[in-house]
Amino acid sequence: MKKKILALSMVMMFVITTFAFAADNDVKGASETAQANASDQAVFNRVSDWFATVGKTPEEVEKIKSERRAKRQARKAEREARRAEKKLKSKTEKGEGKLKKTGEEGKGKWAAFKERFKGKKKEMKKARAEQKKENATKMKAAEEKKAKAKKQEDKLKKAGEEGQDKLAELKEKMKDKKKEMEKARAEKQKIKEEKMKEMKKAKEKAEKQAEEAKEEAEKEVEAAQE
Repeated sequence: MKKKILALSMVMMFVITTFAFAADNDVKGASETAQANASDQAVFNRVSDWFATVGKTPEEVEKIKSERRAKRQARKAEREARRAEKKLKSKTEKGEGKLKKTGEEGKGKWAAFKERFKGKKKEMKKARAEQKKENATKMKAAEEKKAKAKKQEDKLKKAGEEGQDKLAELKEKMKDKKKEMEKARAEKQKIKEEKMKEMKKAKEKAEKQAEEAKEEAEKEVEAAQE
């Protein structure tokens, strides 16, 4: 029985020693991956706890196990913290490299943009100057057109005033002519009426003379018959 216990002890010591030398410098007794995922019920933790508590009283066993569990949890937390720090550092370095590259590209783009903006600014300045010149030309043409229209308006107004004077004069002349025509028609009518009267008197006289001549002729006929 003692031989079996001794043999088992030697095997366990060999296993523990193998784990200890197989691990890296930060982890003792197991690989980093296994140690990080191992629980208190893992084989190597139970074996190492058993060796640490051999021949101890129950109170000492519980105390030793609690201390070892606390140390394992502390080491696990430390490993996770280092892993997180390493991961963060890797991401930071990658981010810095990317930012650096982006910054260089951004500088190049910014320089190209400044050149384009400079060229665009010159084009805009030239366009504004041309537009200003064109606007001045249009304004001058508009002013000349306005002055010409004003001159034409004054001319038409003057012609209108002269036309109104001429029209008033023409109206007066037409009025006088109308009076003259009315007077001429009245005189003509008067003359016509006088002639009609004379013709009527002459007719009546002629008829009377004819009647008298007829009566005289009849008398002469009668006298001749007797």
